[in-house]
Amino acid sequence: MMFAVSSLLGAIGDPVDVYHQIKEASWGWVLLAAMFSAATNVTDAVAALGAIRQRVLLGPAVQLQVAGYFTGVAAPSSLGTFAMTPRFFQKRGVPTSSAVSSGALVSVTGTVVQLVLLAVCGAVSRSAFDLGESGSGGGGGGGSGGWLLATVVVGVAIGVAMRVPSVRQRILRPVREAVGNVRQVLRAPRKVVQLVLGNVGSQVMYALCLGACLHAFGGSLPLAALILVNSGASMLMGISPVPGGLGVVEAALVAGLTAAGIPTAIAVPAALTHRLVTAWITPVFGWFAFRSLERRGEI
Repeated sequence: MMFAVSSLLGAIGDPVDVYHQIKEASWGWVLLAAMFSAATNVTDAVAALGAIRQRVLLGPAVQLQVAGYFTGVAAPSSLGTFAMTPRFFQKRGVPTSSAVSSGALVSVTGTVVQLVLLAVCGAVSRSAFDLGESGSGGGGGGGSGGWLLATVVVGVAIGVAMRVPSVRQRILRPVREAVGNVRQVLRAPRKVVQLVLGNVGSQVMYALCLGACLHAFGGSLPLAALILVNSGASMLMGISPVPGGLGVVEAALVAGLTAAGIPTAIAVPAALTHRLVTAWITPVFGWFAFRSLERRGEI
């Protein structure tokens, strides 16, 4: 938490100056940014429905995504929504293995989409960024070692479990069902389109939200650069142990915007406004959505 606070303070600089900068915002653009942010609940819901074979109404699925804003306060990244989703689908007759695998399928698809967008938009926007020496940081080795260690531990645990017949059957049965669900989904072109377009739509909406926040303070960037900055910050949030990526995402957004040529006096308030409409006030709406789903027995 101290790291998150120090990162946030390092990103915003003098709070008094930032306050005066935000006061000068064009609030019409801020409202548009909030609308783009809200639209991501629809695109996320479309992706979630693309990961199951059964038909589920879009409205409740959108409400589930809004509820995730609240649960995300207490859990890193999207773990809160990831935990709620299986229960939500189970209540609608989706088998347990399919409900669980749907969340994993959405997550994997989202990661692939982000990586592809980063590669494509990075190639398109490369000349617009001045990364200096920051583009060749040496911190990646530790992360790779952590992933390698986790893979070894999981592999050993699976190997031990597979030698116990009762445990093996308990594990393999739902795994077979889950794999079957994923295969069925991937064989349906309409479902694949839902999965991919839903995830792409969310990344584009968040990028447009960031662009509207820049316009609110007199700045602008091409869409490819906005997607690159936002997707990069989003991936950092995904690996951050801090709920919501507090401090980490703000610092990443400011660094990305300034690397793209946006003055710090615009990048800082734009990044904070973006976080305001996408993360800081959304848990309030998420609480009402969560309570509504809970009262109706849908989670």
